[in-house]
Amino acid sequence: MILHNTTILCTSLALAVPALRDCDVDVDVDVVDIDKHDEHDKPDYKPPAFDLCVNPGGTKHCYPSVQEAVDDAEPGDVIFVFAGEYVEDVTIPIPLTLRGEGAGTCGPERDFASAYESLINGRVTITAPDVTLDGFSLTVEPSGSGFRVGVRVQIDGDNAAIVNNIIHGIVSDGSTTSDNAQGIYLENGPDDVAIVCNDISRIEGFGSTKGIFIGDSSSVDGSVGILIKRNEIHDIESRGRGGYAILANNGAGVVNGGGASIEILDNKIQDIIGGSDPLVTTGWAHAIGLECDTPASKVLHNQISDIRDLTAPLDEVAVFFEANPSFTQVPVNKNQFEMVALGIALHSNLNPVPGWVDGTCNWWGAANGPGFVGGGNGVGVGPKVDFDPWLISPNGPCSGT
Repeated sequence: MILHNTTILCTSLALAVPALRDCDVDVDVDVVDIDKHDEHDKPDYKPPAFDLCVNPGGTKHCYPSVQEAVDDAEPGDVIFVFAGEYVEDVTIPIPLTLRGEGAGTCGPERDFASAYESLINGRVTITAPDVTLDGFSLTVEPSGSGFRVGVRVQIDGDNAAIVNNIIHGIVSDGSTTSDNAQGIYLENGPDDVAIVCNDISRIEGFGSTKGIFIGDSSSVDGSVGILIKRNEIHDIESRGRGGYAILANNGAGVVNGGGASIEILDNKIQDIIGGSDPLVTTGWAHAIGLECDTPASKVLHNQISDIRDLTAPLDEVAVFFEANPSFTQVPVNKNQFEMVALGIALHSNLNPVPGWVDGTCNWWGAANGPGFVGGGNGVGVGPKVDFDPWLISPNGPCSGT
């Protein structure tokens, strides 16, 4: 059932309004019945209010393609896309809302590409501010070589809201490091982007592969005010390099690079793989890579498990800092680390920088705390991390010491 005339979920259109970005995504709604299967069968089924619409046949005054509707839209329009498959790349050059059948319902609560989904098979590129993409299944099939991406937010895409989507099957099947893939790509510094309640999976490439990528290493324009919350990111695989659920490296490769400020909250991350090609000797797997300057960032309440580097020596870390002079300003608290070599670690290039990471009050998989320099039986912790006290159970008190 499409929810309309109800209290709007924070994870839906409210996220397009910067003033509401701090609201709790677990707010109550007036309608709790979300059985789309039953509702679509009712003769009085109606979608929410919209200015333009799209359906596969282009009937009832709707457009047959998403791009045609976007091309005819005016700034601020709402475009509703009915269930069906749309095989096309879509570029959004003006502020608008693109709403699919799953709008208002978190991606992990729905089935990818079901008969009740609005499925875009092609890249979605956002080149304007104030764009909302809400409630779609998104893929790029068939697979191909080179650079592959599901949703690309370019530098002018400030205040984008990428919410309640299922992004699945972004695969680059070549065999060079330029054959890489990313589910969502923030390119060269868009600001105030909300990435909330998406399911991101089966992102595969030979080069470094990311569920969410906040780039680029050559950027001098930072990405500030980025919110990554309540997403499920899983089955990310790099055959020849590094696999990431989330990577930030904006400006890491240039003097006075832009950097990023990011809140990474309440996400579930699992099955992140690096170096899966048996002929590759150097790979890595970092669930969250803060590999640029990230002042005013935080990593809180995330569940991270099954992070695997298939090369030797192992380089598998839940939260990894590199080329990041602000690492002392990034709290990493109330997270759960399991099935990974190290929960929190720093690259050796940060050893000369004074200070420690605040890694207190995390669950390390054992009541007696982290292993390696931590001395416990849990997931390891690297040097220069303040891990004491720790959680003595996944949701228990922070009393371990």
